[in-house]
Amino acid sequence: MAFLGEIGGREIEVAASSLDALANFGDVPFSFSGLGGFPSKARWRVLIAGIDDGGRLRELHRRLGEALAIGATRAGIPPLVAGPRRGQVFSAHATIARLVSGVGKLPAPPLEEVRIEGTWTFKRCVLYGSELRSSGAVYTELREVGL
Repeated sequence: MAFLGEIGGREIEVAASSLDALANFGDVPFSFSGLGGFPSKARWRVLIAGIDDGGRLRELHRRLGEALAIGATRAGIPPLVAGPRRGQVFSAHATIARLVSGVGKLPAPPLEEVRIEGTWTFKRCVLYGSELRSSGAVYTELREVGL
């Protein structure tokens, strides 16, 4: 739902409590809607799959952004940005792969023709902390809220 970057202490407390705004929203069924890449499809470092959910994750993102803003104001800390950056539109996606070094070459057929079949359901939202190590990132679950 959001990448908050490097935060600590009170900011983590605000982020964790902001998840309450998502509680009891209801399950969010979704399917994947094709592959893409950042910074571009042709020369990616991050491979993603788009998510088709009827716009429900956009609403969750909006609610989380509001809760983060209110929580930061009450805590007297700088705003926690729930992305996307100014001028960008929230786009629900799942990260499939990240390259440690170099740039990936996407396989044929073109990404637009790749299909990931099936449907799934989001049932919870989790705040993770990450610690970067030489072997890769280690993720720790800090708080969970059922949708």
